[in-house]
Amino acid sequence: MNVINLVQLKYIKKISNNKYECLKCNKIFTKSGVGVHYFYNHEKEGIKKKEHLRKISIENNNKPEIKKKISRNTLKAFQNGAIENLKKSKNTKEYKQKCSSRSIKMWQNKEIRKKIIKGIRISHSTKEFRIKMSELSKKLNNNPDSVFQSINFREKMRLMMIELWKDPIERKKRCESQKRSWNNLDRHKQQSERSKKLWRDPKHIEKILLKKLDNYHKFGRRSLGHIGKLKSGIIYESLFEKEAFEYLENNNIQFKVHQKIPNSNKYCDILINNIWIELDGLNRDIFNNDSIFNWNGKIEIYQYLKKINIINGYYIFKSIYHFKDWVDNNLI
Repeated sequence: MNVINLVQLKYIKKISNNKYECLKCNKIFTKSGVGVHYFYNHEKEGIKKKEHLRKISIENNNKPEIKKKISRNTLKAFQNGAIENLKKSKNTKEYKQKCSSRSIKMWQNKEIRKKIIKGIRISHSTKEFRIKMSELSKKLNNNPDSVFQSINFREKMRLMMIELWKDPIERKKRCESQKRSWNNLDRHKQQSERSKKLWRDPKHIEKILLKKLDNYHKFGRRSLGHIGKLKSGIIYESLFEKEAFEYLENNNIQFKVHQKIPNSNKYCDILINNIWIELDGLNRDIFNNDSIFNWNGKIEIYQYLKKINIINGYYIFKSIYHFKDWVDNNLI
């Protein structure tokens, strides 16, 4: 079908002497390009032919000899300054405005939006994509010069998220999306397996503490208490822990910190001679609803482990003075 017939049938619209707009997808083409576009994208025969040509091109591009040719041509283009030319063109206001207007028109089209979302979901669900994204995020997080590590970027992201959650429509969308995802039993199982795998790793708690300490030094962010590191390299998460660890070190008492409780994924503050010690700087006894708080179920675990003779005992200290008195009377 020629351009004149397409205009008459109101499939396309003439904008200027050599510019035509496709009324189905709102894309703009020259006179020679609009007919080809309409045939391959909006006519049944053209769409079938396009799919056939795409299959042939994929088969050819996967051949080793074709890959070599593409690689050589790409290198030649790079050597001739193709990247620099692309950067210059992309940084112009005209190019940015065109891209913005095109993307807005595309997202206004429901069919195109569905295709893009479907394609993104399919690609994101593959193992290859997840591995690549994991490797990329590790590189970005480990690179001190990365934009993601800058204070300005993090502050902008924080403010953007606050504004999004303030918007009632956006908040409703996000809440509904989270409910849908968390009602998925497969997601529950995957999250459970991942968390178990992480917390079985004895170095995981150390990684978390080091990250918290790094964030505190860089951005001033804290956990519930003051976080820091002793000269010996032990990391503390509160002033209570700091004083307790230092008192044990000064008295040459052998101890371990942040150890995993047997038959559990939970961790204690101090371990001495198979005695498990919790430092309660938050005074958890003030909470009335034991079923909700209840030390995250630690007390029941300790009681059971003591009953079956896996641990020698457990103690909960409310202040550094009680802790020091216990150490003086039992360990020194």
